[in-house]
Amino acid sequence: MDYKLNPRDAALKNLGRTIINFQRLEQHVKALATIQPLIGSISKVKRDHEKHIEKALGFTLGAAINTWVETLHGSRPRQPLIADMFDITMQGHIQFDFDPEMKARHAQQLRELLEYRNELIHGKRLAINWDSDSECEALFAELDEWNKRIGVQVEFLQSIRRGFANIKPEDFEVVEDDD
Repeated sequence: MDYKLNPRDAALKNLGRTIINFQRLEQHVKALATIQPLIGSISKVKRDHEKHIEKALGFTLGAAINTWVETLHGSRPRQPLIADMFDITMQGHIQFDFDPEMKARHAQQLRELLEYRNELIHGKRLAINWDSDSECEALFAELDEWNKRIGVQVEFLQSIRRGFANIKPEDFEVVEDDD
């Protein structure tokens, strides 16, 4: 027995799906926002990284997007290396060798998604007549298009996260400095 939703219920179902997809996007962006330049003694790097993870997980979606975009573009601020006389000191960062145009397009798409999400969550997009089949159908179609856009970004971010899971020590370039 097939059950067909009325336009209002279909729109509400699609609204729920869209909110869940925005949460999935947020989860991936926050995970990638935890990437930061590393500098200092091993214990300091570990401490700083743990603090940054805690901070990044509390970011709003906008703050997480900004941090991730800075990381992607390699524009996160880096501190000068100050050698520790009693401990091994290290410095490192992750660089993404993507086409600059692709990075800019990705950043723009994330910002557009953020703007739409904020309008949706704060109700500006939902000022419709819920008893109007045509308005509910239009909202359903609009949400469908945004879900496709979210899906493209989630897929891209997931591929980067999967790439991190497959990193091996030989993938890193170690440069020693005798200064």
